[in-house]
Amino acid sequence: MGKFSEDIIKLFEEFKMKSGKYENLRLEDVEFEYKKLKDVATTIKAGGTPRTDIADYWADDTSLVDNENYFGWRDIDKNLFSNMYIEDFSKVITKEGLENSSTWLVPENSILLAIASNSKGLLAINKVPMCINQNILGIVLDHTQYDVRYIYFCLKNIYSRILNKGYGNLTKSSEENREVPIPKPIKDEKGKEIYSSYEIQKAIADFIEFIALRSDDVIKIMNEIKEKAELGKKVLIYKLFEVLPRLKNSDREQKLKDVIQLFEEFKKEIGNYQDLRLEKVEFEEKSLNDICERRTGFTPKT
Repeated sequence: MGKFSEDIIKLFEEFKMKSGKYENLRLEDVEFEYKKLKDVATTIKAGGTPRTDIADYWADDTSLVDNENYFGWRDIDKNLFSNMYIEDFSKVITKEGLENSSTWLVPENSILLAIASNSKGLLAINKVPMCINQNILGIVLDHTQYDVRYIYFCLKNIYSRILNKGYGNLTKSSEENREVPIPKPIKDEKGKEIYSSYEIQKAIADFIEFIALRSDDVIKIMNEIKEKAELGKKVLIYKLFEVLPRLKNSDREQKLKDVIQLFEEFKKEIGNYQDLRLEKVEFEEKSLNDICERRTGFTPKT
């Protein structure tokens, strides 16, 4: 489904040769599926600010964060958030400040997303645990399933289109439904997994860092990943409306396995249609005249 351009494939082969990694991974064999950010993340949550009029909530010495009673706290700094990684703090709050506000301690190697209207779309990966204010969304990942750099690059590509566009603030409810293209595992003819989704994510992230100085190439590969994932979605829709009605019941479950799996996930998410099995649905053809009344329009006299 879809193809990477020849120049991206050529760059990937150059990357494999120079890095000595992923020898058997062919970029052109990678397929993608969309997953919502809330299904990729273990936690998505905005922060908060301890009351500034209570001195006991704040500290002046940044070296105190090594003590279990003091925590680095971060607000939005456009210059800082323009970097991929951050480990500096704006201020330091005390344990009392943490416990008496809506801020929380975001684990290291999470993604921080600025959601305020004048900075929304700015992203960074925190290299140390830190607390955040209400204008930042902390996105925590399962690092056994998802490479934080890959998810960061995907989101960077998405938010680069809306950065400072003048829309309202981003929210948890709006952003947790963002769709991210996730590579599918690659299997051999016998169904044995050759590369897991995580390994492919890591390879793509390594590749992007390899060509990081060529910004046009980074943008291009992320756009091609997006286009390939979009094409995969279109193929599923084609299967649903073109292939499904023409298959016998005995053939459907195997040939439409990916569509059926998505339908099962859909039922689980909305809590409805529990007894409906897509592979058991039968169809009959009817003419358009049988299901609707057709009328032609006319042009009023002028």
